[in-house]
Amino acid sequence: MRGVPGTEAGRTRRWRMGSGARRAAEQAARERLAGPLIGAVGELGVAVAQRETAAAGVSAAEERAREHVRRAQAEAQEMVAAAAEAG
Repeated sequence: MRGVPGTEAGRTRRWRMGSGARRAAEQAARERLAGPLIGAVGELGVAVAQRETAAAGVSAAEERAREHVRRAQAEAQEMVAAAAEAG
C-alpha cells in the first residue's frame, strides 16, 4: 500500500517528504547566505588591492625620503666647506 500511515511505504514516503523539505530549507539557507558571502569576498578583494597599493606607496615614500636626506647631507657639506674657506 502506497503512503498508508503505519506501513513501511508510508514511513518511506514521509521520510522522503521530510528529506525534500530539508533539502529545500538547506538550499534556501545557502541562497540567503550567498549574497553576504559574495559581498564579503568582494570587500576582501578591495582590501587586498588597497593593501598592495599602500605597500607600493611606502616604497616610493621611502625613496623620496632617502633623496631628501641625500640633498640635506650635500647642503650640510657645502655649508661646512664654505665656513672652512671663510674662516
